[in-house]
Amino acid sequence: MTATAEITVTQMQIMADVATRMHTFIIGVPIEGDPEGNRIRMTVAASEADQLVTLGFLEDLTEQTSMMLADLEQATGRKHRVFNITEMGKSFFRSSVSQLVN
Repeated sequence: MTATAEITVTQMQIMADVATRMHTFIIGVPIEGDPEGNRIRMTVAASEADQLVTLGFLEDLTEQTSMMLADLEQATGRKHRVFNITEMGKSFFRSSVSQLVN
């Protein structure tokens, strides 16, 4: 038996924003001393993005952008992850968003 891939409402909202307003986005990694609410939000955002990578709608560019991220980490004291929408993500979510709007 094969598991069916599911997408959450939050993931749909993320992808609608990414598909219509941006193609690449950065998520901060929680650090010690962050308020609990911020840590939870960052952890959930990373988990949602990872699921979208698994589904093929996003790609994780963290490794490919490591030099830029090292500069960002030095400036902010925080690690970050970079995600980019895939062609499949663009096609699926742009058409989904336009159908919802029309």
